[in-house]
Amino acid sequence: MSINIRELPLPVKVVVSVFLMAVGAGYTSAMVQLHMKDSKSGKPMPTVEDVVRKYTGKKRYDPNAPPPVSKFVQLVGAPRSAPWGANSSMVAAFFEKDNGDWDEAAANPAEVPKLTGEREGERAVTEAWGRADADARKTAYDKNAFTAKDAPAAITPKFKNADGTFKVKDIIDARCARCHKKGGSYSSAPLQTYADIEKYLKAPEQRKPKEGSEWVDAETPISIESLTQSTHAHLLSFAVLFSLTGLAFACTTYPTGMRCVLGPWVVLAVFADVSLWWLARLSPDWGPYFAMGIMMTGALAGAGLFAQITLTLFAMYGPKGKGVIGLLYVLGLVVIGLVWVAKIDPALKDKEKPPADATPAPVQVHPDPKKPKDKDTTPPISVPVGTGTSFPLENMLAHWKQRLGATTVPVVEQPPTELEHLLRPIRFMGIYDVPYPLLPWGGGELGNMARAFFDKEQKYKDALKEGVPQAVRDKMHTEREAERLALIAWIRLADADRKKAYDGDAFPLPKELAGKPVTPDYIRDGKLLVKKLIDERCARCHSPGSKQEDYPLTTYDEIRKYLVPPK
Repeated sequence: MSINIRELPLPVKVVVSVFLMAVGAGYTSAMVQLHMKDSKSGKPMPTVEDVVRKYTGKKRYDPNAPPPVSKFVQLVGAPRSAPWGANSSMVAAFFEKDNGDWDEAAANPAEVPKLTGEREGERAVTEAWGRADADARKTAYDKNAFTAKDAPAAITPKFKNADGTFKVKDIIDARCARCHKKGGSYSSAPLQTYADIEKYLKAPEQRKPKEGSEWVDAETPISIESLTQSTHAHLLSFAVLFSLTGLAFACTTYPTGMRCVLGPWVVLAVFADVSLWWLARLSPDWGPYFAMGIMMTGALAGAGLFAQITLTLFAMYGPKGKGVIGLLYVLGLVVIGLVWVAKIDPALKDKEKPPADATPAPVQVHPDPKKPKDKDTTPPISVPVGTGTSFPLENMLAHWKQRLGATTVPVVEQPPTELEHLLRPIRFMGIYDVPYPLLPWGGGELGNMARAFFDKEQKYKDALKEGVPQAVRDKMHTEREAERLALIAWIRLADADRKKAYDGDAFPLPKELAGKPVTPDYIRDGKLLVKKLIDERCARCHSPGSKQEDYPLTTYDEIRKYLVPPK
């Protein structure tokens, strides 16, 4: 008995079609996740080098590569585009993370080039000092006078001695030790004395490959525990999904040989892929070559899945159905093209650009709402996707029109400040707000912290437990929502007013929040205890010794860094 998928009832075929397209969309999202997680080079997909390093921790030995540098030099000399963190870069300490002085000075765009040059000079001196001979380095630190072979073109005047030497100790105290001290954000790694700093000034020995090998250890490979978890998740879920897509293809009328090969193709490719993970991880000598095979098996799995889905969909329907399927594919390609033009392509190009060490980013200023817009001279825009809270379809359309040479481009609302962006709900396709429990939790452009007012806070979590009356839950939710709106209203104040309200812990609620019951604990004399609210909803996790101590929010100067529009 032969089974022809085209002879199934129409409702069944519709269900199968939706299932196949959902699997295809899910696999596409997996490719995006693969780029975000494993593409260290910034390419659309991980390179061979990325895969080898992940599974083996090795890289190909390059005899012409520069010798390794100390941890101190690595962190100070990293590109400005590198992410902030103790394992990647501390360069921002010389710029936007300098305790607020940068933000105040950068408020005047005309001052930014001069300020950038001076701060770059500080960083160049500090890096050169870190590379100097150990004895000369200590002497320069103790005397607070370092002679740089290549003096920077500019430097902050207070860090230069009259004899032309540089006050390297003062620079380190101002840019590093202010956080790396007792009571500072990084008190666990003090940098207040030369003995403290010396721990990070020793460069590791340059690794050489074993005899007969071309590979050297570069980093710690993926752990066995993580690999086990990934194997468990992939084999179980993919075996089910790709067996079903293969089964659907096997029920078509394509030649038997073709169905016998392509039907189990994807499951076999995935099994081979996972097998190579383990061979690469566990084989010290042949691991890199097994890792290279992962690229091939991954490509075979992706190509096989695309063929299964496409051929099965077209096999199920007649000419009209094929036309609908073809139209859906075209629409999908258009959406992918819009996303590529508006988001992916600019992001990839940004990663390929040389570090923006000497070129300051433009300062963004909120437009004056009272000033009429010039209809005829609207400048072209390049709006980053994801800076607002709605799915930015209008931004992608604007970007697309601009690429096609449209004479005018719609004016898009100025993005919110980073902190406001994190506290606003996400609006899906401009239709409805995503429920708080479903919001992504975390910082960054794609993150959200609104749940700090809701299910990420203990009292609110307790109210969700069984037995708590619904009326109590509703009342608490309403109060927490009012808290969130009140904090956003405070964020939108001018800086002077905002700081005054924070320092006095008293923010007069605007008229639009009248009637919205904020939690009584945060109201005194009709004013919001804004500092207390921030301390208990935000700083409880963003303070020294807490989970997010790298991003402190315990003072107004620390908060101010996140009160400017994103670049």
